[in-house]
Amino acid sequence: MAFAVLFVSCEQYDQPIQKVQNKFDYTVFNIFKSSSSFENILEQIDKTDLKNKSQSVLQKNRKILAIVNSEIGANLELPDLALELSDKNPEEMLSIALDNNWMSNRDLELTKEFNSDLKILGFNNAVKIYEEKVLNMNLTEEEFISKNNFINTVKSMNYYQPNVFKSNLVNKSLKASSWWRCAIAITCLTAAVATIAGCATGAGCLIATVCLVGASLAVADNC
Repeated sequence: MAFAVLFVSCEQYDQPIQKVQNKFDYTVFNIFKSSSSFENILEQIDKTDLKNKSQSVLQKNRKILAIVNSEIGANLELPDLALELSDKNPEEMLSIALDNNWMSNRDLELTKEFNSDLKILGFNNAVKIYEEKVLNMNLTEEEFISKNNFINTVKSMNYYQPNVFKSNLVNKSLKASSWWRCAIAITCLTAAVATIAGCATGAGCLIATVCLVGASLAVADNC
């Protein structure tokens, strides 16, 4: 039974996602919470040489992507430039995404506002404000899906690492730098890849995106 749970088939992820525009859907977050896939991926990464500094970020993240796709049973593909983002600082992540038209100026401002609310008001309030802003925007279905993907990813990372978005650490000098670096690395990398993952119909691709974000940042020592 344990073996069956560990290597669950991809069919469990292939349930359709509700694509009701202007209504946030947390199917992916709920699947993430009930699955051991992310832990399995991190265990597989620990057994490899991915923290070997002789390998480039691109080489490492290509291997991570292969591990993620194999574990989830997905076929997530990202351009090499996106796979190199995890080693960039948050401003560089957003700048590259903007320059390559993965994000619009509106997306950029929305992400920065989320980060500001996160730091000042805390995670739950930042999510609530983000959702309210998005619901008041006149977005296409594709644009709304990327915002839904963003929230599912940050909620999943918050579930896995409950302390990562705790704003009460911001005034603890020794912890503040590490906390904030990890928090905005997650939000900025997620925002940068949310529109290019090509995940519009199935949960498997989105689960793979969530796992890739978390695993690539862990290997890059951002979190």
